[in-house]
Amino acid sequence: MGANPLLALLCESARGRFPGRQDRLVILPPPPGRAMAIVGLPGRHIIASSAAAGWIDDHLPADDLMAPLSPRFIAQLGAEIDRCDDGVDVLLAAPGLGGGPALAEIAPADHPRAVRARAHRDEVRTFTDASGAATVILGRGLGHRLEVGAEVLFFAGPRATT
Repeated sequence: MGANPLLALLCESARGRFPGRQDRLVILPPPPGRAMAIVGLPGRHIIASSAAAGWIDDHLPADDLMAPLSPRFIAQLGAEIDRCDDGVDVLLAAPGLGGGPALAEIAPADHPRAVRARAHRDEVRTFTDASGAATVILGRGLGHRLEVGAEVLFFAGPRATT
């Protein structure tokens, strides 16, 4: 699978090519970067962490497809690898669409989303649209893949005009 097997599996999954049905659980070494993860895919899971495969097998019941994402297992795994659960997140992946950017990069800011991204990701960059109402954060996260976070300001009433 190459130097980054998690990245290879995520890229294949983004193209609709999931691990085989016989691979209901794929255990991988920790990916590059800071993150380790349990990834749920249709009918299967990927666990990319520093835990030994034998430890994982010993702590997951073979007949429970949802066990890798259960709070009990996540807590046990966290204790085993000396990490705390940082929350459940969604990972959406698709091939790029191409085209030019509609956003402009801005200097790193103290925007709460950018601060959080820098705590959990590498190579963080911040962008905004021309109105300043949308902030987009890019950074290298799980499997050292490029990840995006977005925030759009909503206004309670009409904007003041001058």
